[in-house]
Amino acid sequence: MLDRFGPYEGKIIADIGAGYGYFALRLAQRGAHVIAIDIDSVALDSLQTLWQSLHTQHGHLTIRQTTPTDPALAAQEADQIWIVNTYHHFPNRIAYMKKVHSGLKPDGKLILIDFKIDTLPIGPPPHIKIPHHQVVEELRQAGFAILDVDVQTLPYQYIITAR
Repeated sequence: MLDRFGPYEGKIIADIGAGYGYFALRLAQRGAHVIAIDIDSVALDSLQTLWQSLHTQHGHLTIRQTTPTDPALAAQEADQIWIVNTYHHFPNRIAYMKKVHSGLKPDGKLILIDFKIDTLPIGPPPHIKIPHHQVVEELRQAGFAILDVDVQTLPYQYIITAR
């Protein structure tokens, strides 16, 4: 997945819903300046401790704790914004994604990955999942232009790329 959207060297990437840092750490290790954004202070503290223990020479990691209604991004701050398995948690998705859109640089990309609506062995229960076609419509309402919708690559998730 990482190879698909790189290279990352010198890019500013926001990982919204970073949690314990699965993607944030890997992106930073590939030379990005990663802004790990989450509402969970325990997860972010753990991520910060893990990052410091790696003693890596590549990349940079910044931690930002926020609320469910604020992505904590400055205008045109990020080259890429990653939202992985988190979109279904936002209480007012269109309003939230308008703020996310304003945080992207003019040539920036949103990479949104979330669970397919099917009953799957992982992920949230089906009634919480949002079908990819609904996410596409909500992103359009928030001002995004859809670049790609991929429902084939990952067995349990879809990938939406937007600008």
